[in-house]
Amino acid sequence: MQLRPLTTLDLKRLRGLVFGHRGRRFDEAVIQDFLLTRPWYKPDPHYKVASLNAVERTNMDLIKEAQWKRHAHAEPGDMRFYQTNVLTKKELGPHSALEWQIMAGEIEAWYGKRFDDQPWLQSYYAERYWYHFRADYSPRRVTSAERTNLGAITKAEKFQRRLALAPGDMALSQDSAISTGMLRGLNLYELRLLRNEIYARHGARFGTSWHQDYFDGQPWYRPRLALTAQVALSPFEKRNAQLIQRAEETSHWQLATESLSPALLQGLLADDARKLRNEIYDRHGKVFHDRWLQNYFRSQSWYRPDPKFRDRLLSSTERDYAARIQTYEERGRSRLMKSAA
Repeated sequence: MQLRPLTTLDLKRLRGLVFGHRGRRFDEAVIQDFLLTRPWYKPDPHYKVASLNAVERTNMDLIKEAQWKRHAHAEPGDMRFYQTNVLTKKELGPHSALEWQIMAGEIEAWYGKRFDDQPWLQSYYAERYWYHFRADYSPRRVTSAERTNLGAITKAEKFQRRLALAPGDMALSQDSAISTGMLRGLNLYELRLLRNEIYARHGARFGTSWHQDYFDGQPWYRPRLALTAQVALSPFEKRNAQLIQRAEETSHWQLATESLSPALLQGLLADDARKLRNEIYDRHGKVFHDRWLQNYFRSQSWYRPDPKFRDRLLSSTERDYAARIQTYEERGRSRLMKSAA
């Protein structure tokens, strides 16, 4: 008897069976509706991906590989199949900003990286059956093909967002001046990375862990003993660093004085929106319980921690901003959790 080839629907149902035996509930209707027809299926509100055993994980690997072979182009969940192969333009395909971020992070998540600066992205990977955090994670485990793929994904996202510059581009700033217009579309977090990249390109070490952790993960970074204050910048680099810093400060203080433009949030990812929302609180000295956030804002010159901070210290404009950004965050989180398993 000749068996018919498995269809895309068949593979989705097989994936549902593996997780369904553990009580997982799916947002994808085609899988959830199928599971509800199984008499043994009992949704478990306490389901955890850690409940899968080694056999189930091996079966999922086979299902994921079969799904990947049917994809017209690479999708979230596929990046493990490009560890030794460089993505072609066709394989790269079109994607949303959220999908680009997931795919880029997936390359490093496969080797056990944690994303402390992006807690919702970290939650997404923590729910993937293949993810295992490694305390000894090193970006050096990323293959040369994967580094090329990371660059291609970053370039594609940059093109989609119509950015002139993005973190990773400041090697060009040593001998040329950038303009204010070239910074358009960057969020505050990206501006801070861009400015500090000027120093990192000289091998500077950073006194704040969020800077150091970020640059340690960049393939071009070669740390030396110098701190940023000891790095000798070229005239172009000094001017560029000052220009970026002015852009940071302008964006930061506009949050308290100007109307919230829809363009400010358009295309912003949930974790970046979270950082933006907390810019409102940091001006008033809020002490953040999240270690990464506290470390991040402590590195800003205007931040003065105030244990007596209360939300009532915010102006009506600031409270409105915070509420609107948080709503945007929640929508972004919902989209993230509905992405590929």
